Amino acid sequence: MGIFSYKKFSSDESKTLFADALAITTYSYHNLTDGFTYGYNHTGFGTKFPLTPVTTMFGNSRSQGIFLLPWNSDSEKAARDSIN
Repeated sequence: MGIFSYKKFSSDESKTLFADALAITTYSYHNLTDGFTYGYNHTGFGTKFPLTPVTTMFGNSRSQGIFLLPWNSDSEKAARDSIN
């Protein structure tokens, strides 16, 4: 019996269902995590802290922020590649 057993599904079916749900969630929130990760890795929480939330909100040429601005047209493709 798997950790994530769902109703009357078998262990393999439950595992597949959970993996699909996780992939959909990851795809749904990719804009938030891409912008925050890039901002944190390049500016951190030190003296350049104001740049981290700005990158999280608006993104830049390498990451897509929460607001879908056309900074990075490859953000959508990268998100799809990460879940496939």
